[in-house]
Amino acid sequence: MQYRNFGRGLLAALVLTCGIPASVSAQDDVKGPVASINNSLPVVPNVVGMTYIQAIPVIQNAGFYAKSNLSLSVARNKVVISQTPAAGTRAARNTFVIATVQP
Repeated sequence: MQYRNFGRGLLAALVLTCGIPASVSAQDDVKGPVASINNSLPVVPNVVGMTYIQAIPVIQNAGFYAKSNLSLSVARNKVVISQTPAAGTRAARNTFVIATVQP
């Protein structure tokens, strides 16, 4: 495989096609405008320790979709032991929060 370095031109094209305001340029400090965009994303709630049926509305009310490692009929009364993305992180709206329940 061969990779090319497209430099700032590609970054500028990505900035323009992703809907970032025109006032943000490819030369701006990445810590500035990009960080402020990420801060507008919703925070993933902590559902570890809840039953999956309790976790579903918590996840949905935060702006995400709920999914489990098991079917709803099996997972509904089982306890969530982990989740992805992790609680407290920011993610795009309508992202799936996968709640892993005890088998």
